[in-house]
Amino acid sequence: MVLALLIAKLSIWLVSFRRLSPLMGVQTGVAPWTPVISNAQTHRARQISRVVNRASRYTLTEVNCFPKALVARALFGLYRIPYCLFFGLRRDEGTGDFDAHAWIVSGDAYLGMRSSFRRYRVLNVFASPAVWADMRREMQRDSVRKDASSGAFLHHSGVG
Repeated sequence: MVLALLIAKLSIWLVSFRRLSPLMGVQTGVAPWTPVISNAQTHRARQISRVVNRASRYTLTEVNCFPKALVARALFGLYRIPYCLFFGLRRDEGTGDFDAHAWIVSGDAYLGMRSSFRRYRVLNVFASPAVWADMRREMQRDSVRKDASSGAFLHHSGVG
């Protein structure tokens, strides 16, 4: 686990965010949301969070929230646990300095501070691809149902 954290930190230094972002999941915008997961998945997600936090204490260098979130994301994917990876920003009122933060949430389990949603403005959300695909399908089904119930149908004339 310590090696995974160091590899994640090195990757952040060497690889652009644009190239790393496909590995984080599907970019879903800025609206904060969390996937609903089973009790077993919640238990596993909490174990992952504890292991990643403990391992970060044993690295030879400081490991901040971003590498931790990347490693947790990889483990969530390995165990097929739906997740949302958040990036946020806040401004320190005293100094005026900006502070960035990354955290990952799955159901009631999280890696990062519980207060992250209150303390940081969400700038970007990445979700597990399978969950996002399911959500998109469900939204499309709901949209079709609404259109059908309201009598609004799309008609294709066949002219082309």
